[in-house]
Amino acid sequence: MKDKNITKSLFNYKRTLILQATKDKEKTVKEIAESINEQPSRLYYHINQLEKLGLLKVAYEKLINNISQKYYIAANENLLPHQFILKDYMKNTNYIIPQLYALADKAISTIQSDLQSNKDITSEASIVRVKLTKEEWKEVNKKIMELISSRDQRERNSDLSNVNYIIMSYFDH
Repeated sequence: MKDKNITKSLFNYKRTLILQATKDKEKTVKEIAESINEQPSRLYYHINQLEKLGLLKVAYEKLINNISQKYYIAANENLLPHQFILKDYMKNTNYIIPQLYALADKAISTIQSDLQSNKDITSEASIVRVKLTKEEWKEVNKKIMELISSRDQRERNSDLSNVNYIIMSYFDH
């Protein structure tokens, strides 16, 4: 049940934004709200849920004017993106499918914006068609995820930006 709730949280746009905002630096609820352009009062429930699932943790607390201020950080920065097996989450299709559409729509909108602006390109699309066995297909998917994850393990520097990959593959029957 916890895995399903984690998956739901990872597909919740607001919770994903919270995790991205706290990926590299500890932040208060107010700082998180400012970075994702949201009211702090609208984040407390989501932060509490992420904390219960172990996706967000309190890095430290600071006493400011006799009020304890919590600083949050993503508990595991490698959870985003997260590979999940569709067959394990079939009971949640009414939730997951709209979230996949929303993520794909965001990617397509960014590509469209790049094509129209003709400025700094911040998106890319690829379509690759190959013939593979089911075992090869699983292996290729695993290697793609490993390659992307290994790049995220490098030392941090100021030139790094958050990059989102949406990787979907299917058999064309």
